[in-house]
Amino acid sequence: MNCPYCNKIMTKGFINIPMETFHFYPEDVKPKLLRTRWSVNPRAVLIKEFSFAKALKRVYEYPACYCPTCKKIILEVENSL
Repeated sequence: MNCPYCNKIMTKGFINIPMETFHFYPEDVKPKLLRTRWSVNPRAVLIKEFSFAKALKRVYEYPACYCPTCKKIILEVENSL
């Protein structure tokens, strides 16, 4: 994949999934200190939902591409705003 910013080839790899549900929050939305699946702001974008079954199987990787020139990471998310 080519970087959409500089058009150079991106490095394929993965992001380690944290041991909780992983979200992107717009800058004007602050996540709650103690988060549960029911307290996530509806404007947050779900990147990856934590699954205890996958954790037991040690599936901690989520595919992504990285541009070392721009220092940008591109990945697919599970839902959108």
